[in-house]
Amino acid sequence: MLKRYTDKVVDATEEQIKQAASDTIPNVGPNFWAFRAMLAVGGLLALLAFGAFVQNLRNKVTQSPLLLRALLWSLPLPWIAIECGWFLAEYGRQPWAIYEVLPVGVSASNLGVGDLWFSIGLICALYLAFIIVEMYLMFKYARLGPSALKTGKYYFEQSSK
Repeated sequence: MLKRYTDKVVDATEEQIKQAASDTIPNVGPNFWAFRAMLAVGGLLALLAFGAFVQNLRNKVTQSPLLLRALLWSLPLPWIAIECGWFLAEYGRQPWAIYEVLPVGVSASNLGVGDLWFSIGLICALYLAFIIVEMYLMFKYARLGPSALKTGKYYFEQSSK
């Protein structure tokens, strides 16, 4: 950890040692909130799944427009939970690339700032494309409803006979 403050570790001052020691303690706030956001989203998804299960047992899924709307708008929530978990894992291990062996400052890449911005931009664009396609398909098939499957099991298929 001292490599960040001095090239010669044996010549480090007391102040540099204290600074390096304080750098080993991660910031708790972002981890605290990322964890709680991940759990809140997971709890909300579990409640929605339970509500859908109960309505399915009662054969009243189509008579619950509020539940159906909530389920439809909850489609991006798994991605939000995944990103919160990813943030928690990555930010929580800072300042270590390998815990107590390799600090991030020493393991940093030689890539330039432009390369890194391009890389993160490409990843964000890919995620955005995935979520746009996913939301489009989910909205499209949710609007069609289960009777679009033409299995003969659903209400609107029965009434057309």
